[in-house]
Amino acid sequence: MALQRTAFFGMAAARQASQLPRVTFQTRLMATKKVDPLEQSMLDKLKAELNTQTVEVEDMSGGCGSAFRVLVESEAFRGMPSIKQHRLVKSILKDEIAQIHAIQVHTAVPEQSTQ
Repeated sequence: MALQRTAFFGMAAARQASQLPRVTFQTRLMATKKVDPLEQSMLDKLKAELNTQTVEVEDMSGGCGSAFRVLVESEAFRGMPSIKQHRLVKSILKDEIAQIHAIQVHTAVPEQSTQ
């Protein structure tokens, strides 16, 4: 399977290809034990508003908190164009976005189970 270059879907392809377990923000929190309050606020808001546990928030600025990458997988996105998905995420995080320099938003709809 060829790996795709897009961040969210490339991660899914890499996970699928290597059969590695999904590493979520919560896993990274346990490993680092240092969480920026802004990062935690974004995580909590997205999980609550979009009713999902599949949320990743990563500080891309090297620790200064000025740029973040947000990955969200939610059933709330089903049937919604990607631009509307991104607008929804940004509207939920509007207070946090006002405090930072840059944000990358990646969204997806959960895969259906085949049972």
